[in-house]
Amino acid sequence: GNEEHKDLLYEIFRSERTMQDATSSRDKAPISKICSKDDEPVYTVSSTGATVTADSSVSLIFSYCQKLPGD
Repeated sequence: GNEEHKDLLYEIFRSERTMQDATSSRDKAPISKICSKDDEPVYTVSSTGATVTADSSVSLIFSYCQKLPGD
């Protein structure tokens, strides 16, 4: 019932806060410290030239999620 929904909502808010904290405090260039950017796989959209790497995808997904409508 209501208590179950309240607990679920609390967990969602807590998870969101944890993700925001993790992304805001993460190093902006962790891969460059470990290996060369030349070694990192890059996905390129041939029609637009847009590129994404494993590291850049995290901030792109976060940015996309921020634009989704909230409750």
